[in-house]
This record gives sequence, C-alpha cells and structure tokens, in this order.
Amino acid sequence: MGLRAARLARGVSQEQAARIIGRTQSHFGKIERGQQVITLPDALSLAAVLKIEPAEFYGTTDEDSNQ
Repeated sequence: MGLRAARLARGVSQEQAARIIGRTQSHFGKIERGQQVITLPDALSLAAVLKIEPAEFYGTTDEDSNQ
C-alpha cells in the first residue's frame, strides 16, 4: 500500500499528515507524488499514525523480500 492509499484509508488529510511530520502541505504533497523523498524520521512518524510499516514508503516490504 502506498502512502496516499494508507493516508486515505485512515481518513487523514494531507494537511494533517504534513502537520504530523512538521512539513508544509505542499512539501507533503511532493512526498506523496514521489517528487520528494521522505526521510526516515518522517517515515517512522507517519507509519506509526497510519499503522503501516515504514518500508512501504520506500517501495519495499518483508513480503517483497520473501518472494
């Protein structure tokens, strides 16, 4: 599941997600569109709120490595 899908599944707006990681909504939008790389600290904060693994922000999960 990508960042946008995870965010929407939890009912979190871009503005709320940006506030969680201390970024502007514009910056968060760039992260979501893949125009900006999310930092590890930001990924950890968001992952905790969205209840997903931080690796999902980077396009890899444990499931990927098991195949």
